[in-house]
Amino acid sequence: MVSTWNEMLGAKKLPNRKWRIDTYVYDIIGTIDEAMQEIPEAERYDEDGELKIPKVWKGRKVRGLADGEYLERFDLFCKEDGVTFNSANLEVALDWCKDERWDKHRDFRKAWKKLSAIVSQKSQGKTRG
Repeated sequence: MVSTWNEMLGAKKLPNRKWRIDTYVYDIIGTIDEAMQEIPEAERYDEDGELKIPKVWKGRKVRGLADGEYLERFDLFCKEDGVTFNSANLEVALDWCKDERWDKHRDFRKAWKKLSAIVSQKSQGKTRG
């Protein structure tokens, strides 16, 4: 089986000129089987006989179905597996990215260059418009 799960690399600014880089995923909120148990049988399929994925389940917006079985939450969930860094120790973040093999992604160099520039700029009190 080939998984359709997505992981994304993200960075956020913290107080005191620090940053955090982590892995983000779409969180799983349940299975399609669990959802179907709560939906009347007559409402489970569309006019073409295709299964209708609920737009909201357990009070959360549903992004879609992962691996044909799991309901993904619309909002991204941070795995909090990363590192905290600042402009003086960007290599800490780069080393973590390499350990996690993010540097193998085809767009990593471009993203890293952009992140490095933003972190350096913000640490000097400059902002981009």
